[in-house]
Amino acid sequence: YRSHGCLKKKYYHLVPGHNFRLSNLLASIGYSQLTRIKKIIKNRKKIFSFYNKYLNKRKFEIQLITKNTDFVPWTFPIKINNNFNQKKRDGIMNTLRNLGIETRNGFYSPCELPIFSKKKLSVSMMLSRRIINLPFYEGLSETKVKYICSTLDKISK
Repeated sequence: YRSHGCLKKKYYHLVPGHNFRLSNLLASIGYSQLTRIKKIIKNRKKIFSFYNKYLNKRKFEIQLITKNTDFVPWTFPIKINNNFNQKKRDGIMNTLRNLGIETRNGFYSPCELPIFSKKKLSVSMMLSRRIINLPFYEGLSETKVKYICSTLDKISK
């Protein structure tokens, strides 16, 4: 299977898969990005700090990044608190989508995918039902992050 073994649902793998569709054009874009990788990483860390500044941490948790860790954020996942469940999370995501804010759910727990064993992984299952990945891209401004966080705060009462 192409698309990493997924057919219709994002991150829902039916079989082991691959994604080897890298054209020359995409390779040249990747090379161009590598020539400015330090700037890209600096900008991504700045966007991460905006989310960290504006997110309501009474309602949402973020992954702990220790001070001695040099990380490169590729997304901004938040975990909804214990007052919410998957249905509530999906409702928040739908409302955000209707307001023009695209989000993604977290990854599925491996025990929910047909290609892995069915051993119950309770922490993984809880996280897969309570994670929302907020928008994260190079041109994301502080103003937009502030809007995303305030909108999220308003609709998640």
